[in-house]
Amino acid sequence: MSAESCIRYITSFMSIVDVIIIVAFLLDMLIINLLSLSYRVPLRALGVLRLFNLARHSSLLYCLGLALRATFLDLMHVLFVIMFIIFLAAGFVYFVEGPTCPTDITLPCNYTSSEFTSIFASGYWAAVTITTVGYGDLVPKRTLGKI
Repeated sequence: MSAESCIRYITSFMSIVDVIIIVAFLLDMLIINLLSLSYRVPLRALGVLRLFNLARHSSLLYCLGLALRATFLDLMHVLFVIMFIIFLAAGFVYFVEGPTCPTDITLPCNYTSSEFTSIFASGYWAAVTITTVGYGDLVPKRTLGKI
């Protein structure tokens, strides 16, 4: 094994993934009693990187990686369209269902309480609705919002 091949291996993506996995595992073991669980969760999440190692030994995962690489731009276009629809739906439902009265006036107002208090809450509703999860925690109440 030549020095060039060793350097090529050390700087390869898979060896860097191996080092990250080993360091995360050792840190998790060393600080198991020193830190609370909330600090250890990101370290344990790095264990997902082990899936990259499986791709070396599985021809099916290798084919999946090739397919994802070949269709990356198409997948990004689909993701862009979905995000655009979510932003449009969030803005529309906030416009229809959001607060309608200014808070600094003392005159009586036809204000009904709404769960859509911000664009972000409306964006959450739009993402949950478009992905057909439909938790039901935010529901439009007005007729135009239900359409």
